[in-house]
Amino acid sequence: METGYPILALTLAAAGPVEAHRCVTLAGAQATAQGAKMRGVSQYDAGDGQAFAATLNGIAVIEAGAAIVKDDALICDAQGRVIPATGAAGVYVLGDALDAAVGAGSFLQVFLR
Repeated sequence: METGYPILALTLAAAGPVEAHRCVTLAGAQATAQGAKMRGVSQYDAGDGQAFAATLNGIAVIEAGAAIVKDDALICDAQGRVIPATGAAGVYVLGDALDAAVGAGSFLQVFLR
């Protein structure tokens, strides 16, 4: 597994179950809308109401939701994984791929913006 290098991490309270290495919203919930604005990336699993660490800035390890090429701009998908940015208006790019991913379920390092 890749290694993350957080510059800034916060402890958040999970608003619902959160899986490790997934995008989390401003409210501390795992992402459920593609391209939504994110607070950071969960470092480990958490149940509803449990505390968990989220990387907000730096290099985070994130699960891919599709094939990714190194240097792709990335957004979150509806399961909190990362996918290549679509370029659509109103979509928030969360970072850039430092590695490639062969497909969904792969893990990669992402430099968070």
